[in-house]
Amino acid sequence: MKQSLKNRILIYIRNHYPESIAKGDIDRMVMLNTKHIPENAGRRLRELQNEGLLEVSYGSKNHAFYQATPPKETAKYTVENGEVKIINRW
Repeated sequence: MKQSLKNRILIYIRNHYPESIAKGDIDRMVMLNTKHIPENAGRRLRELQNEGLLEVSYGSKNHAFYQATPPKETAKYTVENGEVKIINRW
């Protein structure tokens, strides 16, 4: 099963944390690498922001820059050799 555009965008931005990614860069990647149009990417970015998974900031000329929300500690952890290791931080 193919990954949704929304999940692909989220994974890409999370892989570049804490870097902020310009919306125009996301639009270009989507246009060049998928069958979707940039308008779809913008809609998915706004959905991710509304869900609290992305933060948006605006630069000069109101250009949007998206960044993943900071990782949160979860209850998923393991103990190895007396050390606690977190398994999943997202």
